[in-house]
Amino acid sequence: MAASTDVEQASVVHIAVSRDEGKYEVAVFPQRVNDITLFFTPPEKKSEQCAEKPREVVWIAHGLVKGQSILIKAKIKKSPLLPRTEYMLTASKPIVHSGPARQPAHAHGDPWPYSVTLMDKTNPKIAFVDPDVIIKNDP
Repeated sequence: MAASTDVEQASVVHIAVSRDEGKYEVAVFPQRVNDITLFFTPPEKKSEQCAEKPREVVWIAHGLVKGQSILIKAKIKKSPLLPRTEYMLTASKPIVHSGPARQPAHAHGDPWPYSVTLMDKTNPKIAFVDPDVIIKNDP
């Protein structure tokens, strides 16, 4: 399935589901620490905002089959950095936007650690990975 979505102000994260010797695996790209950085600009400084800096994450799932889903869940239960702490991807809805990043508490930025879990109706944790998003101020 070809995915198309508005990504003008987004970092795109691809999540691939694959099967190797009968075992499912989940891979995320980009995956290194600091590869996914979002930026927050206070409303009063919108005129100073850098256009090239992403404001949200768009997660795109590849390889999901009917009955499978991917749960994206913040590791910090009440994290204020993104609008929600959970996002769901399915074979019929393989794209989800995080919504705009919110202001980090620290000048150097704050992490939004999360888990990406592949599940189906019979198994709530088939495979998983644990990436991070970093939220920074701009300017």
